[in-house]
Amino acid sequence: MKKIIPSLLIVFALVGCDTEFTFNELETPIKVQSDLVADWFKQENYDYSDMDSAITARADLGDNLPIHITFKSSSKFKEAYAYYTEGDEYYGTAYKVTTNELDFVNYRLNTKYTIWIRPEFKSGTKDLNGGASGNYLTFTTPDAPIRTITVDGVNNFRDLGDGKKMKQGMIYRSATLENNDIANETNPLNITHEGELALNRLNMRSEIDLRKDEEKSEQYKDKSYIGWLNYFKAPLYYGGENILTYNKGEYNNPATIRDIFGYLNNESHYPIDIHCVRGTDRTGCIAFLIKGLLGFSWEEIYRDYLFSNFYNIGTSVKKDNIYYSINPSVTTKYGNVIEQTEGETLKDKVYNYLSSDKIGLETTVLDHIINLLKA
Repeated sequence: MKKIIPSLLIVFALVGCDTEFTFNELETPIKVQSDLVADWFKQENYDYSDMDSAITARADLGDNLPIHITFKSSSKFKEAYAYYTEGDEYYGTAYKVTTNELDFVNYRLNTKYTIWIRPEFKSGTKDLNGGASGNYLTFTTPDAPIRTITVDGVNNFRDLGDGKKMKQGMIYRSATLENNDIANETNPLNITHEGELALNRLNMRSEIDLRKDEEKSEQYKDKSYIGWLNYFKAPLYYGGENILTYNKGEYNNPATIRDIFGYLNNESHYPIDIHCVRGTDRTGCIAFLIKGLLGFSWEEIYRDYLFSNFYNIGTSVKKDNIYYSINPSVTTKYGNVIEQTEGETLKDKVYNYLSSDKIGLETTVLDHIINLLKA
């Protein structure tokens, strides 16, 4: 990713080419979420028991809607390539198009975009000078409660950042990139070539894998299914016990959590995808700690956790998986353990717990991570 040269679009507009592209106007207002998702975020009571009956972990219903873009071309082309700026950042080839339309996905919320198109002619000669006409599509995406990510072959994928408390595009959470048999035991999900292209467009650099070895394919126990991703192996045990505190046998979750935050302390590792198998429990625990550290409220964290129910995750998740409100003094839920930690706010409690001897992180590490991630 690099800063766009200010004159780039002007140069594209001035050079001579044979094909002119003219964008059609977008339908407004731009709609980024389905009515089902939007209505759920409006509910005052957001626990799973009161969610719409259509949300039963049987289908993938959560992804943000694609922005459908259409354009006209002055001559025929074999292939064309759509490029874009995101705010002041320039991205290389974003989409290959063979018709006069494309679905733009994985956009950031409340962000200005400019899109233009360069063709490859039927002869196979690429137009290296860029779009001939200087016709560009510029629009700003609306704000929304959550930014979800479409990656073919992977579900339950979303950005931890909201653009307000935490930067977008830094840390993502998802189901596993390979060997996920939750949705279909006879045909497990694996990321596809199109899914890899989506990760590349997100400039993804690293993968933090929370799975145990027995949950992986044999050849990918110590490396990523995606060859170009930095791979950080961080197995956490989850078997109905507290993910935050489990320390038995080969699994020392507190030490692993300390290592995970040590990995987050290195700016060169970002953007990062964190996942377990279905992206709910172990992933949810790490997301809880990160979002808590960045100042998100209990309600915002609950909603993020419960949003997994919009995806095919096998069995539903409930608020009690995080925090057992009937008996707040229990220590079998990580939310209860954090709540019992000293501190005036949830952020204080998470910070104090991570810097205590229970996890053992230096406050300088936590402060650096906060500075890296805060919006």
